[in-house]
Amino acid sequence: MTTTTTTTTSTTTARRTQQLCTFRLAGLYFGVPANTVQEMIRTSSHTRVPLVSPVIHGLVNLRGEIVTTIDLRHRLGFPPADRGQHIDDDDNTAGSDSSDSSDSGPIVATNVVIRTGDTAVSLVVDAIGDVITVDNASFEAVPTTLNEQCRAVVDGIYQLDDELLLTIDLDRLLDVDAVVGALVAVP
Repeated sequence: MTTTTTTTTSTTTARRTQQLCTFRLAGLYFGVPANTVQEMIRTSSHTRVPLVSPVIHGLVNLRGEIVTTIDLRHRLGFPPADRGQHIDDDDNTAGSDSSDSSDSGPIVATNVVIRTGDTAVSLVVDAIGDVITVDNASFEAVPTTLNEQCRAVVDGIYQLDDELLLTIDLDRLLDVDAVVGALVAVP
């Protein structure tokens, strides 16, 4: 009697797409992995922390959890936002004041709360976008036209139908040495 054994091999294919939570900052379109985002909130109150890097925007209380907020504009080397400007409805970037624009409002600090392990960190951004699915085959290298601070934390770009989406490496963005910096010396 002959016994025949059939072995079935399963092939694992690499994930071809990923979901990104998107947001706008300084006129650019950014994305972070959706599975790292805890929530997106608007908040006007935060507590400043003395003697820390200006990258640290302050602290916020999220339902009893104290969360550090990072000024993403400062972290990426962009000029501060003029919180008196209005959002342009066509592209969600800061535009000029317009008295006939009833849907536009002042830029309010919007926070993307990222969960990394046991810790939450809030990124202050200009405007929240959507959760989108991107094809990893369209991933490209970081453009050399970005400033050095931005290039240091951007993984690469995705060419979308109407614009570029820059993806952020959260490990590099949240690197403690780069974010916090040295304490200001007290005279």
